[in-house]
Amino acid sequence: MVAKRYTTLSSVIFVVLLVLLMYFVSKSGCFQRAVAETGADHYAERTDPQSFLKMPFNALVNSGYVVVGLFWLSHASQFKLYLDFCTCFASLAVLYGPIQFLRIVTQERHFALLDQWVTLPFFALAACWGFTVRFQLRRSVVAMLMLISVLSYIAHELFMYGFEIVLALHIAFAVSGAALLLHQCGYNQFATRSFLLALLSCSGFVVLKLLDHTLVAYWPFHMLTGHFWSKICDFMQIHYVLQFFKQIATTDKASKIS
Repeated sequence: MVAKRYTTLSSVIFVVLLVLLMYFVSKSGCFQRAVAETGADHYAERTDPQSFLKMPFNALVNSGYVVVGLFWLSHASQFKLYLDFCTCFASLAVLYGPIQFLRIVTQERHFALLDQWVTLPFFALAACWGFTVRFQLRRSVVAMLMLISVLSYIAHELFMYGFEIVLALHIAFAVSGAALLLHQCGYNQFATRSFLLALLSCSGFVVLKLLDHTLVAYWPFHMLTGHFWSKICDFMQIHYVLQFFKQIATTDKASKIS
């Protein structure tokens, strides 16, 4: 029990320090050439400049990240194996909610950069988790891969569409790791369902966000816009990823792999 509490606490502290470091780097002005969308024109929801929330639905929906993250932190003890991965992933979700919220209400550039940047470790963690269960990666290798993930955001500063390319690689890395793990463990109805729902949520996030201004012309999206629903898809993606790894851990073949 003491070991689990130590693992949980150290993982939370690690994530907090990492995000704080990324925040200060984002605010320092290092990414002068990186593209970051700021301003009400980038959102379909009507803006109230007199309100602190600016766009109340797009702002408050980010509480979902915190709820999902806290839920899985409270259930982290169920992950007998790789507790640190679960704790890091859930802690990142808890912190991502306020980052998204502050981006909406302040529309400041460094929060927009941080929003993009923090996305990468999410997929890197999922990928490292899957490959660690399958191939028993050493912690030093995981640390190196996470460092590469964080540093890869520099591509956004150096190349046009650098962030989009790096993000696509992260998504492919994460999906391939999960798919390989699912295949190795054999067919599992519940794990397969979570895997597919995570993919569907990821796709929904991308499509709904890109079509934010287009969808507002249709009545279901007049008030609750595509951006709002994309956020729901995003934090549900986090939920299904954690659910996937929990269900994989309960299979007989997973115990042999681990």
